[in-house]
Amino acid sequence: MRTHTCPPDHKHGLTSTCYVVHLCGCRACMDGNARRRRDRYRLLAYGRYQDAHQPIEPIRQHLQALVDTGMIPERIAISAGVGGATVRRLLNSETARFVTGATARKLLAVTPDSSTLAAQGRVNGRGTRRRLQALAAIGWNHHEIARRLGYPRWKVNKALEGAYVDIRVHDDIAALYDELWDQQPPTHTRAQRVGRSYALTVARRHGWLPPLAWDDIDTDPAPPTAGQEPLLDEIAIELALAGQNVRLTRDERLEATRRGTERGLSLTQLSDLLGVDVRTIDRDRDDLGLRQAA
Repeated sequence: MRTHTCPPDHKHGLTSTCYVVHLCGCRACMDGNARRRRDRYRLLAYGRYQDAHQPIEPIRQHLQALVDTGMIPERIAISAGVGGATVRRLLNSETARFVTGATARKLLAVTPDSSTLAAQGRVNGRGTRRRLQALAAIGWNHHEIARRLGYPRWKVNKALEGAYVDIRVHDDIAALYDELWDQQPPTHTRAQRVGRSYALTVARRHGWLPPLAWDDIDTDPAPPTAGQEPLLDEIAIELALAGQNVRLTRDERLEATRRGTERGLSLTQLSDLLGVDVRTIDRDRDDLGLRQAA
């Protein structure tokens, strides 16, 4: 005989959790279990019991699609009227194979409209993170982004690192991204050039992808990086050829050497502009298959 009773805030009788998992012996849980058993026997008698259980994979795919659009598991659970543990189990379990038909119908009815996203207050941070990374990959440093947003720097850093972000932060960064994704940052002052160079260095170090690498920056799986053409900083190359002290990657130095040679610059001139030894320029020209000019 069961003597344990769960706290009153549990869903006594409404779900099987209290009775099966917590071994609750209250009247509501016992009546609920009896009702579920009768329903099961009735379905078995009509040969419809299997119809009451749905394969988990289509449900998991639907839940993942909701998460990809920005909904968090807790909001999905609230919108569907199921427990948060149920949603997390369906998303993460490798052993679960079926879900009850009633639960499946509730979950499949959830759609990521603006009202559900606004109500949760937070969205998946992947799109926000990718936008900040993509802007850095073309030279926009986070200090400048924070200034344009009117945010403190820590708020941008938090958005870059967080699994979820405030929906207003997401919207603000998305709007700024739409404005800047095809624009180069200003390089009029030394501070601007340093900030740009720092952003590019960080982006290269972490392998962040530029805006054009994405079709849908919110939902695309990460594009493969192996075998891609090297990313060249066009402005850095031209600044170097104009005599500015700019740090270049090897691929950018090779491109600068190619352009400089086509413009008639000598080995010595390229060596001075790019800040490397004449022999390095000579080897670069040889690697590029260019005729060496004195």
